[in-house]
Amino acid sequence: MSTSQPPRLASWLLQHLASSPQRDSLAGDLIERYHDGHSAAWYWRQVVGAILAGVTRDVRDHKLLAIRAVAIGWLLAVLFSFPVNWMSNVGRALVFEWLVDTGRTSVWWVFWSGQLPYALLAFVACAISGWIMARLHQGHAVAMVSVFAAAVAVADYGQASWMLWRQALPPMPQLAVLLWLLLLIGPPIGIGIGGLWALHADANTTLPASSE
Repeated sequence: MSTSQPPRLASWLLQHLASSPQRDSLAGDLIERYHDGHSAAWYWRQVVGAILAGVTRDVRDHKLLAIRAVAIGWLLAVLFSFPVNWMSNVGRALVFEWLVDTGRTSVWWVFWSGQLPYALLAFVACAISGWIMARLHQGHAVAMVSVFAAAVAVADYGQASWMLWRQALPPMPQLAVLLWLLLLIGPPIGIGIGGLWALHADANTTLPASSE
């Protein structure tokens, strides 16, 4: 029997993201089986499977709540799009002016100066949206944040696929296209991190002792 501890991150995710019913018993069972000789990769697969099963069950049992969560999420996305677009355009213009002044006008300098300001601001906005979503759907936060993150990923990559099919992108190296597609994973990850932030804050909140 192994005396090593299972991966700490996986255990933390299990405690914060797995569905509440039988979560503690599941965690105990997985730790016991890990000590019996199962690998860290096996432990990770079980944790991810348990989280996905809980999200699927929660969405299936609360379909209207999931629809409401997606609607609220897109409303937040529209509201945040105005300051994000304005600040990214300002930042892009300032960076591009600096590139011209310093003679850094290669394809890659222009590519990163155009993509990074928006990508970073969109990531922050999505993290805030994920935090709000989790706070608005306490008790079902994991499922509702996951549904919204998935909806954003489908919309972003769907639009990207349409643009590539219609060849609506400006001419750029193939590697730049791949990097642009990779950056699109930022918003869903930001939403997830914001949701985790809210869940972690809730878990660390302790109620004051009542005075008699």
